[in-house]
Amino acid sequence: MFFVLYRSGIRHAYIIRCRLMTTSFAYKNPIFRNAGEGGLIVEFGTSLDEKVNNAVIVFEAALRELTLKGIIETMPTIKSVLIRFNPLILSPSSLRENLLKIIESRNWLEADPPKGRTLWHIPVLYGKDFGPDLAEFADLMGMSEDAAIKSHSNGRQRIYMIGFAPGQAYLGLLGPEWDIPRLPRVNPGVPAGSIMAAVRQTCIYATPNPTGWRVIGRTPFRGFVPESKVPFKLSAGDEVLFVPITVSDYKRLEYRAGNGTCVAVKESLP
Repeated sequence: MFFVLYRSGIRHAYIIRCRLMTTSFAYKNPIFRNAGEGGLIVEFGTSLDEKVNNAVIVFEAALRELTLKGIIETMPTIKSVLIRFNPLILSPSSLRENLLKIIESRNWLEADPPKGRTLWHIPVLYGKDFGPDLAEFADLMGMSEDAAIKSHSNGRQRIYMIGFAPGQAYLGLLGPEWDIPRLPRVNPGVPAGSIMAAVRQTCIYATPNPTGWRVIGRTPFRGFVPESKVPFKLSAGDEVLFVPITVSDYKRLEYRAGNGTCVAVKESLP
């Protein structure tokens, strides 16, 4: 898969090869991969897996607390952390030495989730004009649209990463019945707030963009608010409960969101 990652308004692109597996395949020790002259990837495993992803998020949080001169920024992905650094200030060898000390300081795969995570209750209007691919998706799963909505909104989904576009969240894992491939074509543009599904994952578009995923609903919640002090509302490691709403609910919440109100309910996670 190809992701464009955003952090602090800066755009980066590199390849992440990630197999969707139900059985974790975590590395005993994280692997370093070069990412150009000023980039280093610390990879924790090969699969989309909660334990691997949690190690990524906890490790990245520890790096942000590190006062190592020369690190520009860190970005967590599904199974790795990208570290951007200034090689004129911090040599690659020195960076690796410091990272090895941190890696050896604890078992990151058994680490508790970082503090400060949020459970988001995000309202969604499923189906019809707001989710034009829901009927097809439900049919491919062998269930009714109502059953698909109930299945999708029935439990918490973990945010594995933010990437590709500003504030865009990748969540999972859904049940095996949701293991439906992406579309064979590209939809040239879907609106911000689109809720999409494919390969047991949910994707929340925070900005208008093309997509190859099936659009099953839309939320009035704004995940990317560039004029805000905190422009990116969702974070990797947060969890989401999708709450089905009606058309009248959507219009009311859309009006409030347009006036700057966060229409998702926030709940602190331990």
